[in-house]
Amino acid sequence: LTPYLSLLPNECIIHILSFLPHFPDLIRISRLSHKFHSLYKSESLWRSIDLSLYEKFSSDRLLVFVATLNPSLSSLSIRSCTQITDVGLTAFLGRCGPKLNSLCLEDLERQFSARCLLMIGKLCPHLETLILPGMLEEYSDEVIGPLVNDLGKRLKVFKSFSQFSDVTLKVVGEHCKDLEKLRIGTTTKSTRLTQEGLKNLSKCKKLQSLEIGYFTLLLKDNKALANVGILANNIPNTAQNNNNNNNNN
Repeated sequence: LTPYLSLLPNECIIHILSFLPHFPDLIRISRLSHKFHSLYKSESLWRSIDLSLYEKFSSDRLLVFVATLNPSLSSLSIRSCTQITDVGLTAFLGRCGPKLNSLCLEDLERQFSARCLLMIGKLCPHLETLILPGMLEEYSDEVIGPLVNDLGKRLKVFKSFSQFSDVTLKVVGEHCKDLEKLRIGTTTKSTRLTQEGLKNLSKCKKLQSLEIGYFTLLLKDNKALANVGILANNIPNTAQNNNNNNNNN
């Protein structure tokens, strides 16, 4: 099969290789010949990496290898990759951060230090999607506020499985003007939302989807209900939009 593949134009071979898992198949293909070894390094094959598919052997060393192979990588998910530490993530961000468009760190509670997470805001100026792990409540304002301050102008999807204080929600409302999807709080602990927090969220005029973990709404007076209405009016009726789309089809 290899001799026949070698006769195809490089663009066709790369397209075929794009259907293979990165590990181990694409690595094995690189050993077939000098030509395949050259083609497997093509940027288009390594532009988006989901290491959660290989969580059992994902490590700092593997993450650094991916970063070295393609510094122009635009999307990375290391969901549930518990062997990756501050060392690997920081090294990766140093190489790929300037081009990174999407980063997922879900299901990695207490995996990274606050200092490491803050590097995301400094090294990834073009992030549009950021999914953070849950973190200790005392780290919430310390990490999320500065991150949003650095990245807010570009963020369109922001998810964090952590408590958000009114201070943090204020930063979100003031900086995330293009935010379309927001997820805050956990499903194991009540997320406290105050009147001030709702007022701040209502500033995100482009918000289309809001997901809040198990939460308690703290109302000081009836005026807070008005803020719920303001927030609801900012978010399109997804079910209605889906029905309209189905009818059009």
